[in-house]
Amino acid sequence: MKMVNINYNTAHRIVDKNADLFWNGWTISEWKKNPEGYFKTNGSFKNNSWGIKKDFLMNEDGTWDVPAKYMAR
Repeated sequence: MKMVNINYNTAHRIVDKNADLFWNGWTISEWKKNPEGYFKTNGSFKNNSWGIKKDFLMNEDGTWDVPAKYMAR
């Protein structure tokens, strides 16, 4: 998966434009509906459904590495 490095302002724009992303403190989280999430360690219950969650932690320099697919949206 190709990743891109983004700053604070870009991160906010990307999270605002993508329903699969949300803020969890300073972490950008991606959540995709998947009933198998009930059985997975990275499973998460959100909006009355199970899904798979992936976290993108903030780097030491205050940026985030996120999948490039979110830059095109």
